[in-house]
Amino acid sequence: MSKKGKIYITLVLLTIISIVILEMNKPKELNWFPSYATHHKIPFGSYVFNEQIQGIADSVNLVDRPPFEFLLDNDISGTYLFYNGGINFGDEELNALLDWVNVGNTLMVSAVDFEETLLDTLNLETKSVNTVGNFNNEYQVQFVNPRLDHTRSYKFDRPNTFFYFNEIDTLNTSVMSFIDKYRGENKTVEDSLVNIIKQPFGNGEII
Repeated sequence: MSKKGKIYITLVLLTIISIVILEMNKPKELNWFPSYATHHKIPFGSYVFNEQIQGIADSVNLVDRPPFEFLLDNDISGTYLFYNGGINFGDEELNALLDWVNVGNTLMVSAVDFEETLLDTLNLETKSVNTVGNFNNEYQVQFVNPRLDHTRSYKFDRPNTFFYFNEIDTLNTSVMSFIDKYRGENKTVEDSLVNIIKQPFGNGEII
């Protein structure tokens, strides 16, 4: 092989090695997939949430069984929390949960999309937040409960679809939080779009 050919091969190898080194040292892109899984450490996984709540609550049990089956086999009291992109219990599951809440427990459901039966039961309707005039797709949430820091807002700057409760039962519903398009650091919410509510249900409550 000629000297010139060896030089070309060396340059190619050096280029390949340089590319490999750059790729190895390149910061990993964040995975924004909404998995909500307790073992996922990505932003929309719930590993960190699960770790934090374990340190705050007196007792936390992770349930991997359908609610109807779990409640049938266990005599428990407290708060039953569900979170996902969309939640649809079905009639049998929902009735079992409502019966459990009725005797003095708390059901907490966090989702983008709720099943119609649950919304109808609580006299609620939802609607997507209007993105007109919000080209950056940035939102802010502000709590109302005085026990929380209701003097500041929390910014969400990931493109997503947000919903709010456009119809509520005003006689039985407590508003806990508002959502609005982002208006600047520490700026208060102007459009009072309700996104977290609490309602009594029998001797219990639903959030």
